[in-house]
Amino acid sequence: MLEDYSNAASTSKTLGKLRIYSAPPQDPDESGWSSKCPEARNSALLKKHYFVRVSDWKSKQMALTAFIRAGERIELKLAAGSYRIRYATGFEWYGEKHLFGEHTRYTQLMDKDIAKQPLKIELSQQQFWNIALFPCGTEGTMREETIDPDNF
Repeated sequence: MLEDYSNAASTSKTLGKLRIYSAPPQDPDESGWSSKCPEARNSALLKKHYFVRVSDWKSKQMALTAFIRAGERIELKLAAGSYRIRYATGFEWYGEKHLFGEHTRYTQLMDKDIAKQPLKIELSQQQFWNIALFPCGTEGTMREETIDPDNF
């Protein structure tokens, strides 16, 4: 399920790519996570689903939402620009209204190096981002912060 709130994909605007992984890929790909994080393949994390919200950095307007099944990855095309990412996780999907029920966990991706700063995803035509929503060592540019459902 993918809900696109912009018309960028249907226009001639420059598009950037965003790949979001819910677990390390089973087969090697350009992300390299299948070899870096083999321990993540054996955990309960493989059973978690994700509902992702991507919004414009400045206006905070929703750009798109996407549901990612446990263990899968999704590739998104967005207009060049700056974005922030929030997501909800859980084990049983009840739809966009109830998400994962009372056990839903809400998260904001945060910048690893700047205190209290959401992670700023900068997309351009020649650039793509790989984002892992699973633990994978200490590398990378982000951390997670639990947020209140009202801030989701």
